[in-house]
Amino acid sequence: MLDWLLIWGLILAPMTALRIYKFGPGEILLIAWMLGVLVENKKSSETRGRLSIKLNSISIYQVANLVFMFVGMMVNFLLYQELKGIGAIFTFFFSHTFMLLFVVQLFRYLETRSVVNINRLLRKLVICGAVSYGILFFYAEYISNSLFGYYLWMGKHYRFRGFSFNPHQIAMITCAGVFLSLYLLGETSSKKQKILYAIVTGIWFWISLSTKSDTMTLCYVICLAYILFMKFVKIGKEKKSSGYRDYLILVLFGIMSALIISPVLYGLLSDFISSAGNGLGRLTLWRDAFGQLIEKPLGFLVGLGPGGNTGHIMPTGSEAEAHNTYVQLCLNSGVLICLFHIYTIVGIIKKPYYKNVYLVSAVLFFLLYGIGGNMNRRVLVWFTYAICAILFEKNSEEERTLIQ
Repeated sequence: MLDWLLIWGLILAPMTALRIYKFGPGEILLIAWMLGVLVENKKSSETRGRLSIKLNSISIYQVANLVFMFVGMMVNFLLYQELKGIGAIFTFFFSHTFMLLFVVQLFRYLETRSVVNINRLLRKLVICGAVSYGILFFYAEYISNSLFGYYLWMGKHYRFRGFSFNPHQIAMITCAGVFLSLYLLGETSSKKQKILYAIVTGIWFWISLSTKSDTMTLCYVICLAYILFMKFVKIGKEKKSSGYRDYLILVLFGIMSALIISPVLYGLLSDFISSAGNGLGRLTLWRDAFGQLIEKPLGFLVGLGPGGNTGHIMPTGSEAEAHNTYVQLCLNSGVLICLFHIYTIVGIIKKPYYKNVYLVSAVLFFLLYGIGGNMNRRVLVWFTYAICAILFEKNSEEERTLIQ
């Protein structure tokens, strides 16, 4: 029962158009799941294992982020006589607190499970999600542009957004679906299951492309280059060829890849830098964001609290965000928290005993995606970070047990 609450909560979470104020079906299901895990853990007398180390790493960052955001808000008010509206303050603190509680409960829920059991959970998630979003995409593509009075495309059949207000919400879940499906494909030895996961991966990938996100495409290209490089290195190690031939082939492969990919990257970077959701170039937003911090030096260390804090007011009357996780963290919680965020997430993949190229790519993908959008309030992103940390820890424990 709890598995299905988690699965459908994650699938429905990106559908922001279904929310009433800040709560939609996804959020309600995830809150119900968190309460269920809390009750289940109170009934259980099992002791907790080594996963608490990784749990502390992620949860401590999220607690520190909340503390610094509050301090930044007070500094901004007391020193610079600025205070955001109640709506902005509630939105930021609620969403970050929600992410903290979600990650804490996810580790508690999965820490006593085996890798096989976790893979079964992921299998249900990627298949149910692919079927759900696949049906919605098929309807939007071939039957009607709208459903229940809501337009499923942004613009005239330009960017697929489903039941979200922002195509990036769909990009988040579909990209997570791609890498988690590839991970499961690599884990199974069954030919039928490999075909199934290949189809599921294709569905997720096709829908993700329909969001037409420049940031997403750029991240895909970089992750693909990483995957190919790691596969090539693995093949070289398996063949155990001698001399300098391996290194020569590796250098030639790198040169060829750079020649092929560099024009693509240049075009994507050009589109990425010149675009932003509110019509302003990203570089303009980032420049003005740091201008705000330079004018308020203490804010550079502890942030300026909740809100966009870029100084740009959008037509809706709200302040524009920086369209960058790291710049936004500096604005909200300060540069120290921004560095702590990078340290925490990179720590997931820095030196795992067990490396799966697709799980590492999933973490790398969202780290890179953060350059073009604010990832801190996306539950699918934190789920991906946490599930990768859990699987790395589980597999490293199994390897240490085998060695002993």
